[in-house]
Amino acid sequence: FNPYSTIAFALSKSFNHAVINVIKGTFIESNLIIDKNITISAVNPGNVVINANNKQLFTIASNGTLTVNGITFKNGFDVDGGSLFKNNGSLFINNSVISNSSSYYDNSNPVFDHIVDETSSTTINCTRMGMGGAILNYGTLLINATLINNNFAHIGGAIADFGKTRINSSRFIFNKAVHGGAI
Repeated sequence: FNPYSTIAFALSKSFNHAVINVIKGTFIESNLIIDKNITISAVNPGNVVINANNKQLFTIASNGTLTVNGITFKNGFDVDGGSLFKNNGSLFINNSVISNSSSYYDNSNPVFDHIVDETSSTTINCTRMGMGGAILNYGTLLINATLINNNFAHIGGAIADFGKTRINSSRFIFNKAVHGGAI
């Protein structure tokens, strides 16, 4: 048993097909690249939090596979989309929580249920930004027994899906978007 103090350091030392077991705690991480097959598991599910601290968290390359088990992921932000997970490969999320993340252009918590005064409003071109408040998927995505809540974006409050996605026994609560509140 050889503990590392950050997920980033553990990833930098990991070989293909590595399993990283994470002990209880909160880890502030961002800009992690997955370009191999990696599994990150909580030793005690529900007691591990990875806080992106208003930055982008994981980018999974086309040759990468990331499996996560029993972890809470929160506070991601990336204006382009996929504030917690930008998936171009394979992403498997099990028994986890994904919350409080945004790809909305100004990272505000937008209100979409009011009348807009067009005489005093401004227009922002969001055509290629704000996709997937938590997850932007171009690859393979499988989500099992996961709570996905309080994420927001321009397109797909929780997930913007342009790949292959399967979701089992999971809940989507309080996700918001201009187009597609949850997905």
